[in-house]
Order: sequence, then C-alpha cells, then structure tokens
Amino acid sequence: MKVKASPILALVGTKLKHISPIDKMNKQEFLAPVINEDKCLQCGRCYLACSDSGYQAIQFDGYNTFPKIIEKDCTGCAICHAVCPVENAIHMLPRTEVYEINRGTTPGPNYPKENIIRIEPLSKS
Repeated sequence: MKVKASPILALVGTKLKHISPIDKMNKQEFLAPVINEDKCLQCGRCYLACSDSGYQAIQFDGYNTFPKIIEKDCTGCAICHAVCPVENAIHMLPRTEVYEINRGTTPGPNYPKENIIRIEPLSKS
C-alpha cells in the first residue's frame, strides 16, 4: 500500500488555532502541558521546541520513553502543544504545582517579597 504525503502547502497555517493574542489569554488560570501517552508518537518535537525556546521543561531521551513535563520549570507557553503533529496528544490543563515566576535572576535579600510572583494551582491533586 502506497501512502500519499500531503503537500507542504496543505500544512501551512494548520497550527495557528493554537496561538492567541496575549490580551485574549486568561490571566487567572495558568496552564501546563500534559502528554497523552496513548496518542504521543515519541517524535521529540515538543522536547526540541521547549529546549530551543530556552525553558528545558521537558525531559526526553528518545529511547522508548515518552516526553516528561517538568511542571516547575514550565512557563505554560504551549509551544510544545503548537508543534505537536498529533491532535490531542498534548493537552494544556490547570497546573497541579505552585508556579513561582523566575525571570532568570535570583532576587537578593533586600528584594521586596511582594514582587515575587507565585501562582497557586487552582486545585490540589
């Protein structure tokens, strides 16, 4: 059986539905990705996108394992969701852990505590 590949132009723009303007984003609910192992191809695209964007919030060794989300390092940017070639293989769901926003530097001892942003999960799991 010969499989016919889709032309590249048929793929252009198919993931745009996963991108929204920042003013449309819910600022009360912070999401994190969850991988559906029943649908995951183990292709590593989510891992590469996350690593290339600078977060390194996905572990993946590529040897018969599924990517693993490290929620404490995840910003919830959903780039993994956007690059995934399989519909519903990655879901963005409410965080299950406290998320402390890290801007890349450790605040000094005189840094005002009220400026440290911590996002509590909506529900405890």
